[in-house]
Amino acid sequence: SFSSKGPVVWRVDSIIKQDIVAPGVAICAAQYDNWLPEKRCDSNHIAISGTSMATPHIAGVAALLLQKNPAWTPDVVKEALMSTAESLGGLDAYTQGAGFVNSEKAVDPQILFEPSSLNLGIRINSDPGPGQSFTIKNIGNSSKGVKLRTDFPYTNRLGQSTFCLTPNSEEVVTFDLTGIENIPLGNYSGYIEAKLWNDCQFSGGVLRDNKIPVGFSKYNIIELKIDSPQYFPGEAEVKYGFLLEPLFIFFPPNFKHKFISREPLEQKIRLQTLSFTPNL
Repeated sequence: SFSSKGPVVWRVDSIIKQDIVAPGVAICAAQYDNWLPEKRCDSNHIAISGTSMATPHIAGVAALLLQKNPAWTPDVVKEALMSTAESLGGLDAYTQGAGFVNSEKAVDPQILFEPSSLNLGIRINSDPGPGQSFTIKNIGNSSKGVKLRTDFPYTNRLGQSTFCLTPNSEEVVTFDLTGIENIPLGNYSGYIEAKLWNDCQFSGGVLRDNKIPVGFSKYNIIELKIDSPQYFPGEAEVKYGFLLEPLFIFFPPNFKHKFISREPLEQKIRLQTLSFTPNL
């Protein structure tokens, strides 16, 4: 099977997933015994699909990157893979992450984004949170002209959107999250793109474009309060119609718990099931 779509949401955080996309459909792989004979692509291999077929492609590209750049750390490898990935048209960052892996570009990315994705977390009750930032690094041996653009409509500025990066230099780019007061609760994502020129005069055509995915979730906080539990304190599983996942809790007297909700605050809390195992 394939990986689930993002974001990964728990407690008060929201993270962009997937990270990247790789070939994973009808990939010829070694056959075990006589498993799935109808999917054979030759006498020793079967064509199967799933994340387990895509993962070796990324591992192989990572090995190539380290072969050429043995001093790279795991974070740099990830930044190179993600910043050079190719966008699959019409898919958001929660479906494709940074996009489809491009091994040729990843081996020599020219510039890197740090971090590899911008997870702006969960914004509660339309609070935009503090200012945000990321770093663009020139890891090449020549100066690069950089121009930033974004399809993400919830940024009111991108610091200095045009600048020059000399070899082994970096630029910290700042922006604010804005305009989220009147949008529905849910998950939002987009991309910030850096177009590169081979010099700081921006002469000639664009050398390439690298990008970084950005996203946040807008939810509300709802408080559950149980003043007089009818049972001994014990472990309970409480499921709500709009709870993100089953919640395992302990019920002491005057129990309170806050959790995030995708639904408006005006919606009445409806307890669907309550299974209780007392600790005797």
